Amino acid sequence: MKKALIIKADGSLPTVREILSDETTYEVIKATIASERGDWFDCVRGTRFHIYVNDTGLIDGLPINMIASIVMGQVICGDVIAFGSYSPEDEYDGEEHDIPDWVVKGVRSQWMLMRENEEARTVLL
Repeated sequence: MKKALIIKADGSLPTVREILSDETTYEVIKATIASERGDWFDCVRGTRFHIYVNDTGLIDGLPINMIASIVMGQVICGDVIAFGSYSPEDEYDGEEHDIPDWVVKGVRSQWMLMRENEEARTVLL
């Protein structure tokens, strides 16, 4: 079983999802980030974690995912799913691993800050 973090573009609280061992990661990724316009996805790497995004989200006009954009430092459109990049032995092996708790806490902190400053952000935009 793996823990992944789902960050929706609708601004809802990012949630942790446990992926069961009989679920394929590929199918979970597709189901999480697919849109009615397509289900191709791409990987965007962070330092100790990575996210999967809709490959044509910006072109297709999917909504900007404010939280994912802040966390990754670039414009991200549509829903995303995040995994840890390092094994429990602290090795990078190219596989998906549990999302680290510190990433979950950091993303949720950004979400809370965004919610608290929503009125100010609306004025600035």
